[in-house]
Amino acid sequence: MRTLLVAVLVVALSVLAAGVWSQAPQREIQTGIKTTGESYATMTELSFAMAELANARQALPEALVKLAEDTKKAGLTPLGPAQVSIAGVFPPDPAGKVTLQIQLPIIEVGTADDLNGGGGVKVVKQDPAQVAYTYHTGGMQELQNGFFRLYNWAMAQGREVAGLPTLVIYKAPTAEDDSMLAELQVAVK
Repeated sequence: MRTLLVAVLVVALSVLAAGVWSQAPQREIQTGIKTTGESYATMTELSFAMAELANARQALPEALVKLAEDTKKAGLTPLGPAQVSIAGVFPPDPAGKVTLQIQLPIIEVGTADDLNGGGGVKVVKQDPAQVAYTYHTGGMQELQNGFFRLYNWAMAQGREVAGLPTLVIYKAPTAEDDSMLAELQVAVK
């Protein structure tokens, strides 16, 4: 009798636990539409022949560090994660060049002309924009598929893609480790 009672109790607790765990929030990749705010950022550019794009794996982390150092030397205060955008046509011509614009948001406000005076860094204004976004964890080689999935998701929501892709980097890749955590964004109407 005691064995039967223990068995029933174990089964009852298992069923109860399964019900509780099934109600726990599931971690899902968040995808949505949001409006970014107006801000200012320091900026630099990297250009590569498409055939040499693999060099971005080493050059991008180095450029991120240099931009952060140059921003601080100019007396400006970095605010948030760096943003990388493709300048020009997307997807780029396989026989041509691709230019990456790297921007680092800063705390300072004013106008780009006011802030461009010192330190040798270029300051740009980031206008508000409505963007479709999702998050990416993994290597740089998987980014293109992530952006194409985001484009398809935005169009399935009835949105028109209105700009080039932007990558907001929360955990940057390094020369030794290609993995990253990033927010993929594309402007939409």
